[in-house]
Amino acid sequence: MIKASSIYYISEYLIHFSPNSLFKRQLSTVAIALGTMIFCLAGVAADLRVSIRSGDRPSLLFSENESIKINAWVEGSSGPVQLEYTARETSGEWMDSRILRISRKGGELAKIQLPLLLPGRGHYQLELTAKCGESTAHVSTTAAIVFTPRPTTIDSPWGIMYGVYQGFPPGLDPESRPACIAESLKMLGASWTRLNFWINMYSIEIKNGNVVLDLSRLRRQVDEFRKRGIYILGEIVQTPHALSSKPNSNATKGDGGPLYCRVKPANYRLWDQMVKEFVQEFKDDIQVWEIWNEVENAGQFWVGTEAEFIELIKHTSTAIRKGNPNAKIAAPGFTLGPQRCEPFFKAGLGKYIDILTVHYTSRRNRVNAFLKLEEKYGLDLPIENTEERAVIPINNLIYGIRTFKFIHMLDNKPTYIPLMGQDWKINPAGVTYSVGAYLIGTKKIRRTKDFPGFKVYFFGNGGDLAMISYHRKTAKLMESIFIDKIHVKTIPAGKKDVVSIDALGREKKIPGGVGEIPFSLRASIFNQNKDMVFADSECVFIRGCKDIVSIEGSNQNPTIVLEAENGKFDPTIVVSKDMDRSGGKYLNIFKKEAPGKNGYGIDLKANIPVEGDYLVYFSGNSLSRLKKPSSISPFYWSFDNGPKKQVGEKPLKILGGFDGAPDGMAELGTVHLTKGEHIFQLRLTAPREAPDHNWALWIDAIALIPAR
Repeated sequence: MIKASSIYYISEYLIHFSPNSLFKRQLSTVAIALGTMIFCLAGVAADLRVSIRSGDRPSLLFSENESIKINAWVEGSSGPVQLEYTARETSGEWMDSRILRISRKGGELAKIQLPLLLPGRGHYQLELTAKCGESTAHVSTTAAIVFTPRPTTIDSPWGIMYGVYQGFPPGLDPESRPACIAESLKMLGASWTRLNFWINMYSIEIKNGNVVLDLSRLRRQVDEFRKRGIYILGEIVQTPHALSSKPNSNATKGDGGPLYCRVKPANYRLWDQMVKEFVQEFKDDIQVWEIWNEVENAGQFWVGTEAEFIELIKHTSTAIRKGNPNAKIAAPGFTLGPQRCEPFFKAGLGKYIDILTVHYTSRRNRVNAFLKLEEKYGLDLPIENTEERAVIPINNLIYGIRTFKFIHMLDNKPTYIPLMGQDWKINPAGVTYSVGAYLIGTKKIRRTKDFPGFKVYFFGNGGDLAMISYHRKTAKLMESIFIDKIHVKTIPAGKKDVVSIDALGREKKIPGGVGEIPFSLRASIFNQNKDMVFADSECVFIRGCKDIVSIEGSNQNPTIVLEAENGKFDPTIVVSKDMDRSGGKYLNIFKKEAPGKNGYGIDLKANIPVEGDYLVYFSGNSLSRLKKPSSISPFYWSFDNGPKKQVGEKPLKILGGFDGAPDGMAELGTVHLTKGEHIFQLRLTAPREAPDHNWALWIDAIALIPAR
């Protein structure tokens, strides 16, 4: 049976890329009606249905001062219902499990409040099973309790990128979506949002030689953000079909939509009119406008020359200032290294912008390189980061750079460490973001201090706040994942207690400023919580200390890491350097010609200390790229010339946010290994399908973890 959610996503896609605004509106109406009808039919066909809600919220996200009410809704089948729920603390010991009963005569909708008392700030997993006669229904979700967010401030460095409406649970009133989006961002602690003016967020027609816009959808969303005090960076990033210089080009090989979206306008008079009307409409609401996105990134958002882009930005910035003389111009979301971006500086980019926007600098630590590039061209522009994977962007905070966390709802890319899933389940990363936004806020980093394996950042004045982060010069895959406790010795700032606050907001007093405290939020990722997306950096905050004297970690890491560069491989395969990857190096296979009898691949020696079952993880390219048409080569793996297990035939579980694995880790499977020496083998089995037919794969490291 077709799912209502499938109809929703198909309609969003068609609406997004339809060139005709009237057709968009008609299609939207039909799609919503069809989706609702199919959803209802699916409900009729099912024996029993159960859901968990809290009022009209799409997620179970609460602030610590709220009264928490979580309800179970049951419908279908006939007769009394038995409900069994289990709630667990993520990466913690708390658990609650109960059996409830609902009296019913028929199959009418029934609601019952769960007698669930969550112990305080943190992240929780909730499983609920309903039974009625022979029928059973199950639902799984997450809940979180976060700090009550502080008032927003224009000086805050904490932003969240939000693009388009998507991923809402069935049954949520479309009219309430803008408010739900804004409320979620506010509760997570964001003071800013990056709002994309994508072509599916408005409609445009050309009548009598002029632009006619419908901005009502954007108007509703902007109003909800501003009601909550959230400041907006508006982004103009696509050329609508009606204004495109290539209106018949519908190829969709770029992240920015069909080719017609990624080229210059055909008529700058009409383009300028559209931009001016955007800015005039939101003159009181949006004071910063970003022009385009990742223009240097191989045509993903921009297909044209540097000179053509400068022409675009010159027109767009002029139109923005006509619509609002006080507006600031930001551009253009550079995502690659300064070497790839310099041609745009040479072409005159700096003359038209007030703010230089970049991406992923907290993980890549490229801020200095961009500052040097500005200096080379006589510029002194402030830098903002409008897309970031890091949950607590410490390298950006060092430079005072505002950061927009990427992305609010994008759970099909776990390496981006989303704060929420597309089903609006709150991820642990969302809680960690809220902890950072609340505790750090607008505080500046005053000094840092290094310890073996750790770095401390001191914020504010005196004993305001310190953050302890796991740190090493060269990342080692999974080096810190099983550090679950650290012993700290501090110098208290005064008579107040020294308190630790972990990445999920849980507090613990440190009597006298000396003691052992929890550290890793990912210590349990390989037993329970395997399908969760975790935060990307272990950290703990300390309040009430003047200084930290010593830090010692309790590392119970049983992981065996096999570095690719240490194996045996074809001499034509390149060893490349990348300090973000495990050991700072990886193997780069990129060959047009077919391999010889030994194949393209690698042999790695593994010394197994204890016989048992081991989970095998791959780090290198994100293996999500094996999805057809594949952009990396499929391969098989084996141990000791044993059974060959093909990779590429079915989707893999991919986990994100690991130091030393910037593209995430893919779970290849499980193998039983005896104590002693074994040889892991990996061989490419075919060239990739797109964009060429080369044999291509990055191999960084293989991790073997005892199965539990």
